[in-house]
Amino acid sequence: MERLTIEYCGNYAPKELCTIDRLGGADDCDSCEEYCKMANCDCDQCAIQELFNRLAKYEDMHEKIEKRIEEIKSTSYYPHNFTGQMAEDLEWVLGLLN
Repeated sequence: MERLTIEYCGNYAPKELCTIDRLGGADDCDSCEEYCKMANCDCDQCAIQELFNRLAKYEDMHEKIEKRIEEIKSTSYYPHNFTGQMAEDLEWVLGLLN
C-alpha cells in the first residue's frame, strides 16, 4: 500500500501537498492552515490536522500488519500449527482495510 501521508513538523500531511527532498522526507508542505476555516488555526486542535494524523496511524498499522505477515510466513514451521491461520487472519484484516 502506498502511503498517502508523510511526517512534517511533528504532524502528518498529505504527500500530494508536499515537496519531497532527495532523502524522501517532506521538504515543505501546505498545512491545514491553508484549508481550515478557523481564524488563526491552531493545528494541534484543528479537525483537518486530526484527520491527517489519524490516517497516518491507519497507514502505520497497515505497514506493521504487513511486516508481521512476512515474519510469520518466513518461519520454518509455517503453515503448520496456528501460524498459517494467524497469517490468514491478518491478511483478512488487511483486506478489510483496503
